[in-house]
Amino acid sequence: MQVSMLAAAYNRATAPALFCLFQYQALAKFLQNQCMTTPPLIINIITSLLHVGWCTFFVAKLGLGNTGAGYANAMTWTTQWFLISLYVMRIAPKLGMSRRDVFLPGKGTFQEWGKYLKIALPCVLQMSSEWWFWEINALLVGFLGTVPLAAHVAANQFIGLSFMPAMGISSAAAALIGNMLGANRPTDARRYVKVCIFCNFLVWLTIGIGVLFGRHAVASMYVRPGEVSVLVQSLLVIFAFAGFPDTTQHIMSGALRGMGKMAAGSVVYLLSYYGLMLPTGYALAFKFGYGVRGVWYAFGIGTSVAVFVFSLILARTRYDALAKKISKGLHD
Repeated sequence: MQVSMLAAAYNRATAPALFCLFQYQALAKFLQNQCMTTPPLIINIITSLLHVGWCTFFVAKLGLGNTGAGYANAMTWTTQWFLISLYVMRIAPKLGMSRRDVFLPGKGTFQEWGKYLKIALPCVLQMSSEWWFWEINALLVGFLGTVPLAAHVAANQFIGLSFMPAMGISSAAAALIGNMLGANRPTDARRYVKVCIFCNFLVWLTIGIGVLFGRHAVASMYVRPGEVSVLVQSLLVIFAFAGFPDTTQHIMSGALRGMGKMAAGSVVYLLSYYGLMLPTGYALAFKFGYGVRGVWYAFGIGTSVAVFVFSLILARTRYDALAKKISKGLHD
């Protein structure tokens, strides 16, 4: 009951600022898709440093606890939106936009919505089906008891952090491949697919080795020594290996977004995550007695299948024909 009340207090504090977060993300993606990645990076660095101050003020100085943490997030999201809006307003004329369009609907705002939704809805389904899956798994693990749930949540906190490089590479893949296809440069688009996947291999090789040999130190940052810590370390060992197919499929899905193949990605996620990974995790956890480890073993199985299917789709992609189609659509 107390945990629920604390969570509710945090959510009430952050909820009003969610609009600011969504607006910031939209503008950041707008810039990234034009290969303008430095401004969002600088804004993130500035607001991350300010976030420490906001947390100190609301949580420590005012003693607001969870509510204060929510207020700190709200201030950070609002600041991010304010700064990126100022930047986009500054460069709007160079992008063929009016400064008014940054905040208010313009003449062309509601045009071509059919084409937009044809791309947007599968993209939303693709991203949501991937991220909602982890929340569903948390509910599933909750039936295993408090210790497995605590270990699962603690390990996921670190995994969310270690997954950030893959998210960045995936966004870069979508932007670069989309730009190359739009410029009718299919050879470069194909090369960027390979480069992004190889970059992820090098990054995860480093992270995986670090997690494997530093799992005790990682666990000690989140939980005290004891049963939960031991279980966290075992989950980190699993993810040191399962993380490679997981991050690889994320990069591949980014490449498919850049190609406009969101529907294919959505189908793969629905089948591999919900059709395979979820029932496999349930069976391993409850039927075969692996507990929370079984859920994590299923991660590796499901994401490996996703990598296999995505590899087939990418291998069968006709980049020349796709580049001509996208380039023609842009010019029309």
